[in-house]
Amino acid sequence: MQKWFTERQSAGTRFSYAIKRVIHRNKSKYQKIEVLESKDNGKLLIIDNFLMLCERFEFTYHEMLTQIPLFSHRKPERVLILGGGDGGCIRECLKHKSIKSIDLCDLDKKVILASKKYLPFVASSLISDRVNIHFYDGYNFLKQQSKNMYDIILVDSTDPNGKAATLFSQRFYRIASKRLRKNGIFCTIGTTPFYESRLIRMIDRRLRSVFRYTKHYLAFIPMYQSGCWSFVISSDCKIPHNAINKMQIDHNSFKYYNKNIHRAAFALPSFYKKLLPR
Repeated sequence: MQKWFTERQSAGTRFSYAIKRVIHRNKSKYQKIEVLESKDNGKLLIIDNFLMLCERFEFTYHEMLTQIPLFSHRKPERVLILGGGDGGCIRECLKHKSIKSIDLCDLDKKVILASKKYLPFVASSLISDRVNIHFYDGYNFLKQQSKNMYDIILVDSTDPNGKAATLFSQRFYRIASKRLRKNGIFCTIGTTPFYESRLIRMIDRRLRSVFRYTKHYLAFIPMYQSGCWSFVISSDCKIPHNAINKMQIDHNSFKYYNKNIHRAAFALPSFYKKLLPR
C-alpha cells in the first residue's frame, strides 16, 4: 500500500502527500523533526506532524512573507527573523543588496542542521557573512539577549496555537515594536481565514493595540491549509499599498512576487474584511 503523510486541517478535512521514503527522522528536546521525500512535490519538512515546507511550493510562502515588508521599506539594512531555521526567509532577504546584516533566531539547532543537510534549496543561504544565527526562544531573545535595533522583524514560526504562542502575544508585540528603528516594519504569519478566523481576529486585535498601522495581506500557498494564507504587517509609520523600495535587484529571482502582486495582495475578500474591525 502507498504511504501518505496526512495533516489535519479541521475536524472534517485532511490534506495528504504520497510519500516515497523517509529521508530523516529525529527528535530534539523540543520537537520531532522529519524530512520526507514525496512522490510528486519534492521534499517535505515536518515538525511535530505539521507541514512546515514543501519543496515544490515553498517559494510562494517565503517570497510573500519577506518581499512585501522589504519592498515596503525604503532601504532595509538590518533584519531579524524569528524562527525560519530552514533558511527560506534568509534566502529571500539576501536578494536585497541594501541589507547589511540578518539575525536569525531559532529555538532548535537540529532544525537548522537537518535543513543544511537535506534541504539545500532553502538552507544554502544560511552560510553567509551577512547572517548571524542564534539559538534562543524568540521572545527571550528580543527581551533579554539582543540589544540590536532592526528595520524589519519577521516572524516565521510554527503555528500560532502551538509552541510559538508567545510570538503572537501582546507583550511580545510590545517588545518587538520597541526594537524597530525609525520607519521599521514588523511582519508575521497569520493563518488560513477559512479554518481559523478566530486566530486572525486575535492577531489583529493584539497588533492594533501596539502599532499605529496594521494591514493584512493574502497569498496563494498550496502547501498550507486551504491554499489561502494570511500575513499581517504592522508599523508606527503608514504602510503603502505599492512597493516603494527601488533598490537594484534581479526581479527574475522571484517566482511569485512582483509589483502587481504586491498591490493585489492587500485586496481582501469581503468575508475576510468582516473578520476585522472597521
